[in-house]
Amino acid sequence: MAIQMALTQGPGLREWGYQLVAGPVGANQVAIFRDAEWEPDDDPDPIEAFRGVAVHDLRDGSVVRIPLHLNMPSEATLDATLGGDAQRIVIAHGGHVDVVTRASGVVNRRPALALDPERLEVARRDGDRVIIDAL
Repeated sequence: MAIQMALTQGPGLREWGYQLVAGPVGANQVAIFRDAEWEPDDDPDPIEAFRGVAVHDLRDGSVVRIPLHLNMPSEATLDATLGGDAQRIVIAHGGHVDVVTRASGVVNRRPALALDPERLEVARRDGDRVIIDAL
């Protein structure tokens, strides 16, 4: 509830959805994955119905929207982590990470146990070992 109020009513960023995941994607940018969960036969405003990642530049207030159709059930957002850099957005959920190329919106899914959103490293299982890899 506090995140919803901060994103929809407070000063600064304005995003909403039934699924929201936010994280840093560079020194001066934040990305928010959102899904408003509109039905295909509904006719909402395109910005209101947007599903994907909105990248907010904190210096000038600009927003870039990257449409995504991730297979991400609502309960997955409770444990999701988001991070990125100038080229990629990474969303960890459900035992894998979705690596999204910012320029094209292409999604590459990789198995992962966890994501470090600042270093863009993932933990993955290899037999009985856990390995940390850079993305």
